[in-house]
Amino acid sequence: MRPSWDEYFMMLAKLAATRSTCRAVAVGTVIVKDRQILATGYNGPPAGFAHCTELGYCYEGVARCDQDQAYTSRATHAEANAIATAARKGIAVAGATLYTTLEPCLSCTKLILAAGISQVFYEEGLRTDSTRAQFCQEVHIPITPLALSAPTLARAVQYLTQPTSLKKPPDRPPTLLALDIDGVIRDVGGSYLRALADTVEHYTHGTLRPTLTQIDTLKSEGIWNNDWEASQELIYRHYEAQGQVRSEMVLDYRELVDFFQGRYLGQDFTGYIQDEALLVTKSFFEGWDQAGIYWGFVSGASRVSAQVVLEKRLGLGDPPLIAMGEAKEKPDPEGLLRLVERYTPAIERVVYCGDTVADILVIGRAASRDPSRSYRSIGILPPHNQSLAYRERLLEAGANLVLSRLEALDVQQLDALFS
Repeated sequence: MRPSWDEYFMMLAKLAATRSTCRAVAVGTVIVKDRQILATGYNGPPAGFAHCTELGYCYEGVARCDQDQAYTSRATHAEANAIATAARKGIAVAGATLYTTLEPCLSCTKLILAAGISQVFYEEGLRTDSTRAQFCQEVHIPITPLALSAPTLARAVQYLTQPTSLKKPPDRPPTLLALDIDGVIRDVGGSYLRALADTVEHYTHGTLRPTLTQIDTLKSEGIWNNDWEASQELIYRHYEAQGQVRSEMVLDYRELVDFFQGRYLGQDFTGYIQDEALLVTKSFFEGWDQAGIYWGFVSGASRVSAQVVLEKRLGLGDPPLIAMGEAKEKPDPEGLLRLVERYTPAIERVVYCGDTVADILVIGRAASRDPSRSYRSIGILPPHNQSLAYRERLLEAGANLVLSRLEALDVQQLDALFS
């Protein structure tokens, strides 16, 4: 579960940035050779000068000294400070690698080249101008972006928030908690399912408005995870019951999708989506981070819809996600298997939480296709259907455990699935 060496040194650069006293942006740098740290640096005024954080300003009357302003920053950049520190200590940096949290500016790039540094990794890109862009075309060393992976960030949080000298993190095989979104992370009874009912009612000219029970009954067949296709199927079945032949029906699927999305998303997310209640909080995921358990999402929702709930509402930064159209529809396990492969080190145990029969069937099919890992499924009863009959339906589909809500799941229950 350890991070790669490059990630490890970038994490140290991020820690160095916490020493920054610049009020505009904090930057940290680490210079490494043969996996040994030669020097570190962070941005701030030269030694002996008052720090901006102490003064409350960079220059009197100026709160920030960005490139767009007339003032030049009082801070020496992190890369320059690290190289200067090595020079003062008589440490040669030729042939070393530099890790920095912000892409080097033009001046620092020239200093890096002059110092003989052979490679640069940076976390965040720098807004560049034409002069720097032209100069960088001639740079003969690699200057490469490096973003920390979600598992590495989770591990870093775990070690920073726990006293590792007193309590070793749990010793368990790399474990992934994979989650559906609709009915598990957010309540879609009054949004997706409402849009589905509206769509069926519209295309049957008001003669059928399916109830939530009727929709659940359809989904219990295990093949209607896509709500657009579920809407279409209910419309077909309605007219078939009246003696019409499906192959002779004219139903424009693209128009159906547009109608559905108009109700669900509305204009600028003013549709039913704005009424969805969240079923978990951000602290739920922080708990799994602290336990050293990875998490991610496999959803039949569109990416834009999923990002609204995960990033904007829950505040999860760029969460691992396989969304609609990025893999075959559930119950095909392709999406889950693709999510599993994103993690390093290799995941050994996988738990998938979903609220439909299709979600539960995903696990059995994933286990058949990938016998190298252990797979378990947890059924989550959606808020609109907490019935014993629905619980039994999920168990019959193969769920190893059924819970009334996702937040009832804890680490002990998850580990018990594999004992």
